[in-house]
Amino acid sequence: MRSKYFIFLLFSSLTLVFSQVQDSKELEKNDQQFQKDQVEFPDWVDPETGIDRTTNLPYVKIPYKPAEPLAKVSLNPNNPSPGLGEQILIIVNLTYTTNDRDNIKSNAEAAGHTVASSDSYPSDVSSYDQIWDLRFVDAMSSSDQTKLKTVLQNGGTVYLTGENGHSLFAARNAAILSFIKDVGGGSSVAIGGYGTHGIQIVQSDFRTPNNITEVYAPAPGYFSNLGNGTAITLNSSDQQPISAVWEGSDLSSSYTGKIIVMLDWNIWHVPYISSYGGDNVEFLQNMIALAAIHPTTINSAALAADNTYIDVTMNAAVYNANGGSGALEATDFTLTFAQNSGSATGVSISSVKKNDNTAEGSATALAGGETVIRIFLSITGTPSGVETITITPVDGSSIYDESDRAMASSETTGAIALNDKVLPRISSVSLAANNSTIAVTFSEAVYNTNGGSGALEASDFAFSISGGTATLSNATPTSVDPSGNVYTLGIGLSGTSDGTEVLTVNPVDDGIYDANGNEASTSQSNNTATLNDVTGPTITSVSSTTANGTYGIDDEIAITITFSETVIVNS
Repeated sequence: MRSKYFIFLLFSSLTLVFSQVQDSKELEKNDQQFQKDQVEFPDWVDPETGIDRTTNLPYVKIPYKPAEPLAKVSLNPNNPSPGLGEQILIIVNLTYTTNDRDNIKSNAEAAGHTVASSDSYPSDVSSYDQIWDLRFVDAMSSSDQTKLKTVLQNGGTVYLTGENGHSLFAARNAAILSFIKDVGGGSSVAIGGYGTHGIQIVQSDFRTPNNITEVYAPAPGYFSNLGNGTAITLNSSDQQPISAVWEGSDLSSSYTGKIIVMLDWNIWHVPYISSYGGDNVEFLQNMIALAAIHPTTINSAALAADNTYIDVTMNAAVYNANGGSGALEATDFTLTFAQNSGSATGVSISSVKKNDNTAEGSATALAGGETVIRIFLSITGTPSGVETITITPVDGSSIYDESDRAMASSETTGAIALNDKVLPRISSVSLAANNSTIAVTFSEAVYNTNGGSGALEASDFAFSISGGTATLSNATPTSVDPSGNVYTLGIGLSGTSDGTEVLTVNPVDDGIYDANGNEASTSQSNNTATLNDVTGPTITSVSSTTANGTYGIDDEIAITITFSETVIVNS
């Protein structure tokens, strides 16, 4: 039986009534009427037997015993000591929610955070990176909300617990909505009634570090409108999100932190956190990862088209020392180069500058506090587009934000491929036997625009000829016939080739490009062919060494015939 438990204090009689209901949806009929010095049975309890008709269990009256004051679990909430991770404050004011607190605390500490707990907000929350408010009945006071805004303004995380549509939780849910709207999370954000009981589907963006898909929620509420928020979970029909997140980009500009709301208090509670088929423990770990601020991270990296520099964008202003001081230096970064069989053989960092000029010598030196770092590169060889570079901090104590939070050494730009700067070239030519065409082979696919489109035309080539007797009737090919990277060009000749003419073919200016917009040079190699000799041999002279006279049959006369070229005589 899936149940929620609620305890109601009778302040007039100091009597506590404990009741188990089958599902929170049935709480609507659990509006108990209290009279001075007595407790009346609700209408679903048999007045003669005292049996709860919904559960078949006795309806029990338990004498009131004041709850013991809530102990501080970890640190003094007004004076947190430094920790390796982030400083987290859990607000919890009901004894039976300490189980939730303990589960969150143990998992957060396992993730490297330092966790404190209190039953109310301390006077100053500016030392905390995260506040997890697990209260689900109490409305947040204006003072509480002001303190939560401080956390958001400092780039921290606010986690709020809400509930379903029962009237007991109305004030709490209303306060959550008011807070979200007040910090710019969307004027239309709204909470519905009772959400889908049971398994919820974890959305794809929230499956890290644990790749899970299902979480169990006993009797949640749901958002009927998320405003600017993003659903963390949906039911099996892709509806009724019981949890959502508002990132800094979803809030007003003065709030750079994030808000996470869970409309179910006992999703982290025993037995639900470890039973009923959902991966609730793993989901809690994912929520702790989501709540982490991750100070000083690399947001993006953009490589210049000519590979001369890469702009690295951080999520905050960065320095190379504590106290918000010190400009970053080239030695604060590590660059890893992978050749991947490309033509470039090495890359190194030349300098780091402000992103105010594309020329390294003209870009301004860093002063500290920049969010975009222009890293100029020194490249050996010409990149062919398969080589990659990866940039990371040199270690975990080289780059800081203004709050002295160091960038983790694991932060990375990821592997970024260098842009292909190898020009397309003519790799070979082949002349037809009759000199009518020449086949030109390129080293890669080529086009007649720099956008990677357009078939080559005859006007994209130019012929020239030297030597011999034949000349060109037109310096432009008479035709072009493409086949893959091979282009067969028609040759227009005047006269008959004697075999000493040298034909040269070149791309015209702004005529031929590869897919990356690299223009073929107008001066190529491997682009000449000697025309074939198609002029017939001629007799240039006839002579004899035999003296003049009269000769008869069988007399031999020596005659020398000279041809214009070497000939083969077939006898």
